[in-house]
Amino acid sequence: MTGLLTADITGGIVGAGSLSSTSITGGDTNVTGDAGVTTFNGGALTVGGVATIGTLTSGTANLNGATSSITTLNGGTINLGTTELTVGQGTFAGTITGANGSLVKNTVGTLNLDAANTYGGSTTVAAGILNAVTGALANTSAVIVNGGTLNAVDYNGTATLTVGLAGTANISGQDLSLAAVTNDGLLSFTAPAGTITLASLAGAGT
Repeated sequence: MTGLLTADITGGIVGAGSLSSTSITGGDTNVTGDAGVTTFNGGALTVGGVATIGTLTSGTANLNGATSSITTLNGGTINLGTTELTVGQGTFAGTITGANGSLVKNTVGTLNLDAANTYGGSTTVAAGILNAVTGALANTSAVIVNGGTLNAVDYNGTATLTVGLAGTANISGQDLSLAAVTNDGLLSFTAPAGTITLASLAGAGT
């Protein structure tokens, strides 16, 4: 099928040019263009264009478009191409992969990243709260806090950290050696033991 598919998907192998679905609970769905899904709770979904997902609870999302979004992220596995993925909120103990994929936290909600991830692009906090455990930001290439709050237990030591005027970043860890930091907002480092070393520190923040 090459046109628009409007259907709930429960199983089987499904192909479409574009997709508008209220529910995916199983099967293997491949969409060459854009896809809008209200609830994704099982199966696999591959999207070549822009994916707009309301709630992801389980299943595998292969996102290959330039941008995609998930309003509430509560589970599953996400494989990013060169995709910038925007997430609003949720508690996520799955995995986000993709050497060139990036993550943006937006809206006033809270997103908890409770497991290790391997995506290699940037991590941006634009609004709300992003809580990241050890390993959640292990491969990110840069951390940018333009708004909202980042609470992270360490992050990739080669990644730069930039905190904007409206941003707050609280970083904790033990014996960390971190790349350049630019702070124009609010920034704190906490080391339960050992030291935290920065390559450089710039900016007019506190």
